[in-house]
Amino acid sequence: MGLLPPTVLDLINIVVCYEDAAPKPAPDGLLLALDKLGVSPGDAVFVGDMESDMHAAGAAGVTPIGSGWGFSAPSTLTRAGAVVVLPDAEDLAGTLLSLMGTGRQSA
Repeated sequence: MGLLPPTVLDLINIVVCYEDAAPKPAPDGLLLALDKLGVSPGDAVFVGDMESDMHAAGAAGVTPIGSGWGFSAPSTLTRAGAVVVLPDAEDLAGTLLSLMGTGRQSA
């Protein structure tokens, strides 16, 4: 399996590449993606597997979620600011959909 399951890949509308914005931990790439989507930072989450991901999310005002299947240990992601660390990619779609259902993000 790749980094993200197909159920999550189907939800992705915007891709921001390294050359599009300053690298993390700068929030520039996240803010660019949010602008393109027309979403405010408070209505967004960012899933990442590195400390720089958690710091970028925090700097952008976006809720940081750790991916426990990635590069860094869950405890590292939690210390860096992840509000939750998911153990595997299969948990991601359900978590994102539940966050949308609580009014964090409008469809």
